[in-house]
Amino acid sequence: MRYKNYIFDQGNVILNINPQLSLDAFSQILPDSAENSAPITAADLLGGAVGTIVGDFQVGRITTEHFIDKLLPSMRLGVTRKQLLDAWNALILDVPQQRRDALLRLRASGARTYMLSNTNDAHMERIYEKCFGGCRDNMLEYFDDLFLSNEMHLAKPDPEIFNELICRTGINPAESIFVDDLQKNLDTASALGFHTLLSTGDYWIHKLFENY
Repeated sequence: MRYKNYIFDQGNVILNINPQLSLDAFSQILPDSAENSAPITAADLLGGAVGTIVGDFQVGRITTEHFIDKLLPSMRLGVTRKQLLDAWNALILDVPQQRRDALLRLRASGARTYMLSNTNDAHMERIYEKCFGGCRDNMLEYFDDLFLSNEMHLAKPDPEIFNELICRTGINPAESIFVDDLQKNLDTASALGFHTLLSTGDYWIHKLFENY
């Protein structure tokens, strides 16, 4: 393979997601008066801004329980904590087999694979449950290690999350490629010396294996 190390974003790259499913679910549990002022937006579902409730959740500053406590008063009277959490997690779909096979193929070639994801405790728990038999170790069949914003207390595009990955793995960015669906994250990686690829869905498979 061309690179020694392959670093992947999660949502829209490895994991299929559909934020509209969460937005639709929230619309069912919000009071009518909140129709045009929903506390959760599509942008939140893709990674909240620094300093917001979702942003704090994303970098592990608050727990899932605290996150629910913060949002529950904005919901319709009688909405349960489980309904709110189910709405938050509704966007999570699946990891297609072709992407799993491509990751295993990279590892079999001798390359190392890593995940670098802006995420949160609730989404990761649901991803493990829905896509990996409820077990983080099953996910690690496809990656040498997982670098998750909620565990690292850092989020892309902050250069520090990339520097932490470099420090912990000892990889050389010049021998590595970072695959993400957001250009701002790729810009940071490129500035630190990584090769980069903008990709959604299966595009990265075709691009990375075209000369294999």
